[in-house]
Amino acid sequence: KLLATLEKQNPQLPTPQSAYPLDSPGMYFGGGSDRQQSIEQVRTKQKRLEEEQRKVRRKRAKQRITDKEKAGPRSRSFYDRFMHPYQRELEEERRQLLADERAKEEAEMAKERERLERLEQDVPEEVLEWRRRREQDRDSNSSTASSSPTRPPRHAPSLAMGSVKKSDPRWLQQAQELREAAAVAAAASDSEEEEDSDVVDEETDLDEYRELQRWQQQQVAREARP
Repeated sequence: KLLATLEKQNPQLPTPQSAYPLDSPGMYFGGGSDRQQSIEQVRTKQKRLEEEQRKVRRKRAKQRITDKEKAGPRSRSFYDRFMHPYQRELEEERRQLLADERAKEEAEMAKERERLERLEQDVPEEVLEWRRRREQDRDSNSSTASSSPTRPPRHAPSLAMGSVKKSDPRWLQQAQELREAAAVAAAASDSEEEEDSDVVDEETDLDEYRELQRWQQQQVAREARP
């Protein structure tokens, strides 16, 4: 009855069939084609706003990069920006001094390295050969020493001197053994020195004999010349 009364009073009112046609989404979502158009407009506006915000963020990022490049290198620490100007000058001076000292040390090390390289190049072949032989002997001695355990000499006393009192007769026996061992070692070293001196004398005599032969050959050659 109310609907019929309203239609009589205002025949322009839409009927339910005209307000919600069957092919319209408003039939199921509470709206017609106008609602669908408004939703699309809102989505388009939202996309446009997001694109504009993205452009603004890109522009600001580029501006920050250019500002950093213009400002130069950034401070080492975050607190440097809150430092007093005098403290900042002192810090910069300290860093400069450290950098200069490091550069000076590197230059000295480079010079020393070059000097050592030149010395290594100037070393004669005989010295290099002697160094190689010495290293080989050292390696062989170390290998033999590591392979064979060290044993005490035969003449070493079986009792330590510090554990025996002088009143004990064993102390006199130990002292005598030690004196005899020292005498044997001294005699052995004297004999080795004598042998070395004999070898040196023989080498000296041989050198003098060769020099004499060379002088005689020169004299004979000088006399043979016309």
